[in-house]
Amino acid sequence: MKIIDSGDCVVSLESSGSISEVSTREEEKSIAVRHTGSGWIDLNIEGRGYCVWPNREGEGFHFNRVYPVLAENHCLQTGLSLSWPATASSQSVALFPSKGPGILFRFTDDTEGAHRKIRIKASSQDQVSIRFSGRSGNCSVSSLDERWGKSRGKIIPVRYQFQAGLIGPSGECGIPGSGGFSYLPELGDLILACHGPFSKEPILHLFGYAKGHDTGYPDYTPSESLGGAVALKRAIEKLHTLGFLVSCYLNARIVETEMLRVFPHLEEGLCYDLSGKPVMECYFGRDFYVMNPNFSPWLAELEKQALGLKILGADIIQLDQVAGRAATVPPGDPWGKGYATLIDSLRKKGLKVWIQGVSDYYHSDYFEMTWRDLNILPDGTIRGGNPFGKTDLTLLKTMKGNHDYLVPRSKIESVRDPDLSVILDVMGDKGGLPLVNRDYLNDLERLSL
Repeated sequence: MKIIDSGDCVVSLESSGSISEVSTREEEKSIAVRHTGSGWIDLNIEGRGYCVWPNREGEGFHFNRVYPVLAENHCLQTGLSLSWPATASSQSVALFPSKGPGILFRFTDDTEGAHRKIRIKASSQDQVSIRFSGRSGNCSVSSLDERWGKSRGKIIPVRYQFQAGLIGPSGECGIPGSGGFSYLPELGDLILACHGPFSKEPILHLFGYAKGHDTGYPDYTPSESLGGAVALKRAIEKLHTLGFLVSCYLNARIVETEMLRVFPHLEEGLCYDLSGKPVMECYFGRDFYVMNPNFSPWLAELEKQALGLKILGADIIQLDQVAGRAATVPPGDPWGKGYATLIDSLRKKGLKVWIQGVSDYYHSDYFEMTWRDLNILPDGTIRGGNPFGKTDLTLLKTMKGNHDYLVPRSKIESVRDPDLSVILDVMGDKGGLPLVNRDYLNDLERLSL
């Protein structure tokens, strides 16, 4: 089925099953794709033009950029892929021929969070193919013109988030003196002295407040060495008095291998590879199991830990690695529904939620716009960076919802836009672990706005 023919650019649809036009409205076509099993649908592009695809918050590039980048990464035969609803922000692609109006191609009816691979290949600099692998579904093709996504109106004032790591992955703790959690209100005063006053509530995000960062997951009991739960509760109360919201870190995807002795009920929720071995990842020299987010005891444990922090006064929970990778789940199988259910439950119980990456499936309050260097996994899945071009907000603006976007200092000028509500991640400009220590305090002053 041909959907663009502008003379210098032809775009057509092809599928492993059947394609039919269900109905036609002005400037929009509704298309049904039907196949059995884990099928596919291809967008085949010939000619010149510009593409925006859902690499996190969106990546824009010219069609002729794809072939040389695939060659650079030695993947001409396999291509590169995104994984929805993990590393891909949506199931949408915007195509702009060099002449005439563009189109927005998107899947419209997936409410189960089923895993879909979005793979891009190129047989030459003039021939590109984008394959969506997964279940059958309905798609829409709507018209876009050159004005789409351009900024209009008044820029929304920026809010601020400050990240503070208390105990590092090796057990290091640089909090001055023996203050522990009781030092946090003093830190709040220092932040206000360097950066205040604020027109809206600033956020202080805490990680490494339990056994340490990437240590002991999924046990997020506040560290006794820092004063325990009582001291953290008092500290949060004082931070609230200073005007701060408090956010706490949880990893929604991994369990430290040694912790299964403490949480034996989670063992049946491990993900397994094709050889039957548990899927494992290593961070800071520690081994972790990857958990299946459709496993209800795992979701219940995460909710229990989050609500325990809410009792202590936490306003916001970060669910890290939700937008990580769909692990061993094949295209077409559910992956995101468990996370979506958890996010919805936490929000109904009074917590705000933020995740890394941007998504049209997870209904979080805050989305972190990433700043990672290029990271391509051995199977060709892109986890970070923009291999073909640069960030483009066109797709992000098609996502409906009232969200805030967490943006590091290095990106703030490129995403300032009247259509977006932005939170400046003050300590996130380098992408490292901002542990509270002498360097952290120096950076606070250096980064004063």
